[in-house]
Amino acid sequence: MKTIIYGLILSFSIFSCNNSIEDQVVKQSLSSYDMAKKGGDPIEIQVEAEGVAEAYKMAGDEENYLKWKKIAQGIEAEQMRAIEKESNDENNKIEKEYNDEMRAIEKEYNDETRAIEKESNDEINNTIEDLN
Repeated sequence: MKTIIYGLILSFSIFSCNNSIEDQVVKQSLSSYDMAKKGGDPIEIQVEAEGVAEAYKMAGDEENYLKWKKIAQGIEAEQMRAIEKESNDENNKIEKEYNDEMRAIEKEYNDETRAIEKESNDEINNTIEDLN
């Protein structure tokens, strides 16, 4: 009988320690996330949010695991939008520079063409005047 009671006490102690360790991991993960959010870059914040999700998963807390998984996915989506915006801004800048350069080339070409036409017309007019 004493053996059974000691076994139950030992099992309860081990279970309590495991829960305590898992709780500590969750608390540490939340603390790391908070620090990253205050001073980290978006990738670090996302990694820490994923760490919180994993801590809850290890603790068997499905509700908080799914909640933090969504938070991490939201952070990732924000990063992707920021990268896409940056890429679009850069593409727009390059396209504008290209269009400006092409307009300058076209203007130069048109100016040269008009100058050549004027010069040709002047030569033709001078030749006609000489012939008269």
